[in-house]
Amino acid sequence: MRQVRETPHKASTRMLAAKGDLGKSTIYRILTQKGFRYRNCGLLSKLTSDQEEERVEYCQVMTANNGEAIYQTFYSDGMGVRLPEAHKTKGWQKSNEE
Repeated sequence: MRQVRETPHKASTRMLAAKGDLGKSTIYRILTQKGFRYRNCGLLSKLTSDQEEERVEYCQVMTANNGEAIYQTFYSDGMGVRLPEAHKTKGWQKSNEE
């Protein structure tokens, strides 16, 4: 419970189950019985008007000429970033907390 309160966005049922030598379903059941819910807890920052304009311009450039720039773009996952850990927006919270 301490880890769920201290770092709710890092406390996954899988990780807690491994530490407590319990099943994921058991951990989930315990947390929900204690009044916790897994839900959005992070607020995304609002874009400035300049940032919005830059995004629109980028999309226009990428989609110009039937998306030619998109087809010439190389995407690689060589950075080793795991997308679920890139930006955590969910975590365990008490039902009465916002």
